[in-house]
Amino acid sequence: MIKVSIVIPVYNVEKYLRDCIESVINQTEKDIEIICIDDGSTDNSLKILDEIVAEEERIKIFCNDKNRGLSYTRNRGLGIAKGKYIYFLDSDDMIVPEAMEELYDFALTQQADVILFETALKFETELLKEKFYNYQHQWNGNYTQINSGRNSFIEFMKNKDWVSSVPRQFWRREFLIESSLKFHEGILHEDQVFTFQALLEAERVGVLKKEYFIRRFRENSIMTKKHTWDNVRGLFICYYYALFYTNTISNIDKELEEALQQYFLLLLNNIKKEYRFLEDKITLESGLFENQAQYELFKVIICNFTEEKKKWNPKLIEEARLYKNIYIYGAGKIGKEILEIFDRNEIGIKGYIVTKKDVNPPYIMGHSVYSVDEMECDNEETLFVVAIMPKYQNDIITRLTQRGYTHYIKAL
Repeated sequence: MIKVSIVIPVYNVEKYLRDCIESVINQTEKDIEIICIDDGSTDNSLKILDEIVAEEERIKIFCNDKNRGLSYTRNRGLGIAKGKYIYFLDSDDMIVPEAMEELYDFALTQQADVILFETALKFETELLKEKFYNYQHQWNGNYTQINSGRNSFIEFMKNKDWVSSVPRQFWRREFLIESSLKFHEGILHEDQVFTFQALLEAERVGVLKKEYFIRRFRENSIMTKKHTWDNVRGLFICYYYALFYTNTISNIDKELEEALQQYFLLLLNNIKKEYRFLEDKITLESGLFENQAQYELFKVIICNFTEEKKKWNPKLIEEARLYKNIYIYGAGKIGKEILEIFDRNEIGIKGYIVTKKDVNPPYIMGHSVYSVDEMECDNEETLFVVAIMPKYQNDIITRLTQRGYTHYIKAL
C-alpha cells in the first residue's frame, strides 16, 4: 500500500508551482503518490505540470472540466487517493523534506486519525510580513499525549490554539471515508467546518510541535486579496453547518459546551469583521443562500451587527485621512478592530500606544508598540485614535495633552 497520498489542487500558480512540487518530490519518504488536479488554470500551470511529470512517475495529473473551486478539487483528490494517509497541500505552499516521513511514522505508531502540526511563513514582500506578522502559530498548550478529538477540541479552545488550516493536518484516509467527511463545495473558508466536524469525529488525535508546513504569503491570494461577499457567505455557511452538526453530538458535557460556545463566537466575530465593510453594498436576498433557513438566520445575525456598528465614530475614516502619522491608543479588542477598519480603507498606522509598555508584546498585529511617555512626533501631522472604553478616554486624552499632542479622535 502507498503510505501517503498528497493532493495538490492547482489553479493559476505558474510562478510558485515548481517550488511546491519540488518540495514534495524531495520528501525523504519515497512511498508517496502525488495527485495534482488542475482546476481550469488559464496560465502555464498545466504546462509546468506536464514538464515535471515527464521526470517523476509518482505524479498523477488530473484536470477538472472547468474551474470548480478548492473544495470540489480536494474532494476529487480524496476519491482518487490510495494512500493509508492523506495530506492536502495548496499549490503555492511547500513542506519541509522530512514532513511526510515523520508524520507517517508518528501517525502509524500512535494509530492516529489525524496529526496536527505547526507552520512556518514565507513572505513575498515586507509589507505582507508586517501585515500578517501575528499569523504565525505555534502551540500554546502542551500536547504530549494522544487524545480524543472531542477532548483535543476542548483543549484547543481553552489554550486559544484552534486552527482550521487543512495543510496543517495529516489524516488517515479511511477515517475520512468511513466518516463520510468531505469539503463543502461552492464556498470559501471551507476548512472551518471540515476541520470542526472531522476533529470531533476523530478518536485519536496527535499534535507535533514542529513546522512541517511552509505557508507562502503572496499578493492576490485567497488570504491576502481584498475580501468580498464570498468571504462573508463562506464563513456564514460554515457557521450554519457547524451549528447543524452540533445537534448530532450526543452527551455534551459542560467543558464541551463551553468550547463550542467559544468556537461559535469566534466564527461570528469573523463574519462580523468581513460583513462590516460590505453591508452598505449588498441587498440581502434569499437567492444568496442555499436555503430559506440560512437566509433567515443571517438576517438575525446581521441585525445585531448593524446595531454594533453604530458605536463607531462616523468621522473616524474622514478624520484619519487628513494626517500623515496615525497612532492607535489602546491595544485591546477595540484597538485591533480599528486597525482592521483602517486596513480595509487603506489607511496605514505608525503603531500602537499603550500606558504600560512592559505588560504588552513588542508588536501587535505587525505594528510596534510604544509607551505614551516615549512618543516624539510632529503634533501637527499626528493623529491619535483613542480606542479604549469611554470611561477611560478622558484620562488618556489628558495624558496626550500633557505631552503636547492636541489632535485626537475617539473611536467610540
